Amino acid sequence: MKRSKEIKGVFYFFLFLILFFIFINNFFIYKVSGKSMSPTLNDGDIILVFKEKKCAVGDIVVFFSVEKGDNKKLVKRVEGRGGMYVSFEKGGKFINISEKKTGKAYKIPKGFCFVVGDNFNYSFDSREGWLVNERLIIGKVVLRVYPFKLFF
Repeated sequence: MKRSKEIKGVFYFFLFLILFFIFINNFFIYKVSGKSMSPTLNDGDIILVFKEKKCAVGDIVVFFSVEKGDNKKLVKRVEGRGGMYVSFEKGGKFINISEKKTGKAYKIPKGFCFVVGDNFNYSFDSREGWLVNERLIIGKVVLRVYPFKLFF
């Protein structure tokens, strides 16, 4: 009986180690800073991010800042991907993304994303004239970990 419990304990220990290594290789925890994603994500929220560079329109992603030499991480929503057309009012609330060119639209180059914060008034984003290279994307937001009562 005692030997059976020892074997079970060793099994659970190794299972925990395997799951732990899977977790740290595929996910990371990030603390949101700023108001740009409010009300979806607020300043101080802690989120779980899946390390995945491929993203779709509507995904919330964490990426390295496009500023040269800046290792700051930012959180924004992907509104357009390479090959799509975007038209917007600079600093305004109107954004139009489509597969076809309509009016004064700009084509998003392949390998880049047009990202926008959910809080237009406090977001420095692609409406300022920059795009995010997909290589700078660290991962997609999967879950808000804290505060516990506010999941999206």
